[in-house]
Amino acid sequence: MKKPLLPLKLLAFLSIPASIQAQENAPAAPVQQASVQQSASTSGFQKMVHLDGLMQDTDQARAQFTLALTQISEYEFDGTLIDKMNQIKASGGFVKVGKKYLEDGHFVYYHPNGKIESEGEYDKGIKVGYWKRYDANGTAKPDRYYPAESADKIRALMQLEKVDEEGSEK
Repeated sequence: MKKPLLPLKLLAFLSIPASIQAQENAPAAPVQQASVQQSASTSGFQKMVHLDGLMQDTDQARAQFTLALTQISEYEFDGTLIDKMNQIKASGGFVKVGKKYLEDGHFVYYHPNGKIESEGEYDKGIKVGYWKRYDANGTAKPDRYYPAESADKIRALMQLEKVDEEGSEK
């Protein structure tokens, strides 16, 4: 039986709630719900990836989210994560690694009301640096810091777990 990757993947997903490189202390201008819904339209995107609740590839019928991607270069994309209610949950840069699209670069997460939840930087799927955070009313919450060294450790653990899954029968 294979050892699940869920804890590390869930850790990586949960470390997503904030995004974009924080450059100032003031929260970014709130996004109006109407414009969020309007911009959640999937027309104009070059690739659609359907994801389940754990952000794993799935078919359209089982999808909880859709990742709408626009290609920038061979391996770089701008992406928008859209939920089943057609609301934008997050937007930012992605990089294709193997068959996966990992968050990479500036990222923004949104509350259901369309206001920014968090913003900061990703490095190939792992949060790094300072992340700005806001409550649903737009009031700043304490920043969170994700050291770059932690990203290296998480990647090393994920690689060890992958090797363990491929190389042993459990």
